Amino acid sequence: MYRLVDLAPELDDAVLLQWHVREGELVRADADLVDVVTDKATITIPAPADATVLRLAQAPEARVRPTSAMLTMTLPDEA
Repeated sequence: MYRLVDLAPELDDAVLLQWHVREGELVRADADLVDVVTDKATITIPAPADATVLRLAQAPEARVRPTSAMLTMTLPDEA
């Protein structure tokens, strides 16, 4: 499971705008995962590694705290 702090350690709080991936999708490292908005900017968070998206844990417009689960992914060496 990846939390907001795992994907974007510099963010304290954000609102999820839009997912760029779907559950079951294979993503490559640095591919766009999700757009979030903070009080200062809109940020696109990239995938930290090649992985398969298992579960999206937040819906669009959800307020996301640093320790909130964002998504679950399986890395190739975990499969």
